Amino acid sequence: MKTDKVFFSEYGIFICTKCQKSITARAADSIPTTDIAESIKTQYKAELNNMGLKGKVRVMTSSCLGVCPTGFQAISQISMTDPNQNLSYVFDPYEETNQVLETIKKSVIK
Repeated sequence: MKTDKVFFSEYGIFICTKCQKSITARAADSIPTTDIAESIKTQYKAELNNMGLKGKVRVMTSSCLGVCPTGFQAISQISMTDPNQNLSYVFDPYEETNQVLETIKKSVIK
């Protein structure tokens, strides 16, 4: 077995891909059923990288995180250095995606 360092030094942001099934069912025809987790990942990654956090924060999709109620999106923030910063966010991706990003930014910028 070989071990290696991770490609981020401070935080991993994990975006659940399974949540989308219940979100798109709830949204019905009124909202496009795009790949919600990938869209959030792209947005968060671009903003955090533009803030100079590339290499410190890694944004990734994940299978089920086990924290979301039906119809909502889950994201978990894992700190490599401070277990008290390990948090999960459960939110409406059509209403609160930017609010969650702002909360994550405040948490990871020191």
